[in-house]
Amino acid sequence: GQGFTQRQYFLAAQADEVYLDPMGYVLLDGFAYYRTYFRGTLDKLAVDVNVFKVGSHKSAPEEWTRSDMSAEDREDARVWVGALWDSFKGDVAAARELEPALVQAYADEAAAGVRATGGDVAQYALARGLVDGLKTREEFGDIVAEIAGEDEDTGSFQSVDWLAYLTFVRSEERLARHAGQSIAVVVASGEILDGEQSPGLVGGDTLAALLRDVRLDDDYAAVVLRIDSPGGSMMASEVIRREVAALRDSGKPVVASMGTVAASGGYYIAMDADHIIAAPSTITGSIGVFVVIPTFQRTLAKIGVTNDGFGTTRLAGQAELDRELGPEARQILQASVEHAYRTFVEYVARARDRRPEEIEGLAQGKVWTGSDAHAAGIVDELGGVDEAIAEAARLAGIEDDYDVDWIEQELTWRDAFALHLRSAAAWVVESITPRRPALPGIGIALAQARALMALAAEGRPVYLCNCRV
Repeated sequence: GQGFTQRQYFLAAQADEVYLDPMGYVLLDGFAYYRTYFRGTLDKLAVDVNVFKVGSHKSAPEEWTRSDMSAEDREDARVWVGALWDSFKGDVAAARELEPALVQAYADEAAAGVRATGGDVAQYALARGLVDGLKTREEFGDIVAEIAGEDEDTGSFQSVDWLAYLTFVRSEERLARHAGQSIAVVVASGEILDGEQSPGLVGGDTLAALLRDVRLDDDYAAVVLRIDSPGGSMMASEVIRREVAALRDSGKPVVASMGTVAASGGYYIAMDADHIIAAPSTITGSIGVFVVIPTFQRTLAKIGVTNDGFGTTRLAGQAELDRELGPEARQILQASVEHAYRTFVEYVARARDRRPEEIEGLAQGKVWTGSDAHAAGIVDELGGVDEAIAEAARLAGIEDDYDVDWIEQELTWRDAFALHLRSAAAWVVESITPRRPALPGIGIALAQARALMALAAEGRPVYLCNCRV
């Protein structure tokens, strides 16, 4: 690479050899946890922020109510951020055959180390063992050509375009499908919101419909729910949880696979699965509930805007944002939040076959890494999506031979139109910066032909129009 950020280097370190451009860098600066707090600004604007929550460690609304980090948030964050950094150092060190302390030292001693190399950050990375050599792109190509062979047309190494390769592989998979022997991988990625939502968000109704379709489709024997969500609406999460429970009750096993984060509502939609698998570095837990409602009556008063009137009941008008939140509204909100929290805890206890009192000690909005959640018993196993798929196949009794389908949300016409515009813009940029494709044209044509063959094999009519050969 010409340069590796921390995320990029984590992936690169797993390779057999890592080469860096002589003018490049490897940036490892560790993990940080900083939050921006708006209490001072809200005070100047005379905005009242009403917070209703349960869970002493539920720190999400603190950015609106504080000017600094609470002791509880700092305590929790030190644990999970430290665990994530230890995991990062351990994985990189194991891949590069280094001691984790050397990865720590690379960041801690960077200023002195770079000064010692005269400001040459690439030499600093080489001296600390993070890369195997400093090579230009052309020199790297020569190294790969010795392994893969030389491409005489390009003067570089033999290669296959990734998109054509994936098209070929997936067409092969489709041709080998077995009815009733499929695992559906349904992805829940983004904030959980009510109703139907576009890709990038998790709509309660949208995801529930996908799960329902899988439940009613006899081609699928089991489901993996792949979660990467910080949570959101409890109502939307409940709609999804009910469909997960319905899948399980129908006899189709459900395995929850936690990605980067599956916290709060992300854990809520996972808890009723037959089996929960998290990565060691997954951020999960945060079993707690809160509601934040700002009111602006003091802000409006600064510019002379006032409010007056009456209601037909004691509750009427108490939740308007241009008035102070009324006492009955406060009581209702706090009581409903407490009820929602109790429900959350009781559902977790039932799903994990534990007593609510036990879950209470793990809840309170505490954030856990996957490793700690596993030790605490709110996660069944550590692993990734491959382990989740294998477990789903095992539970369904089809581990010897099965297909895997990734179930994606269909685009609305607005989403499709926006995607079309982005694709068109990308095509224009590509057309004015021509590059020779890495795969000869016949290779792309073959891969596309195999994909069409797969569609035809499924009995779907295939039409070709506006073709250029």
